[in-house]
Amino acid sequence: MSEAKHTPGPLFVVDTSPKYPGNFRIENNTHGLDGEWEDIYVSFSGYFGSYGPELFAAAPELLEALKHARNQIQHPDQLIDEAIAKAEGRSP
Repeated sequence: MSEAKHTPGPLFVVDTSPKYPGNFRIENNTHGLDGEWEDIYVSFSGYFGSYGPELFAAAPELLEALKHARNQIQHPDQLIDEAIAKAEGRSP
């Protein structure tokens, strides 16, 4: 029997404080998730600069969309493969 893959699910942007504009926290909702804590819990915070925290929160969905797009293209650009490898931690 194969073990089910647990993922943290969607990520949300939380404005940490109006006192420090531009600082945000990105986290998921762990309530109701099954699995080991390190597999389901996500929380990081800081200043995200001009990228904005929404880009970071959308990263998991963007990676899946990029993989899907790659599979639909007959001759994908090397840039797509490099971006996927970077997102998966397979490149420096």
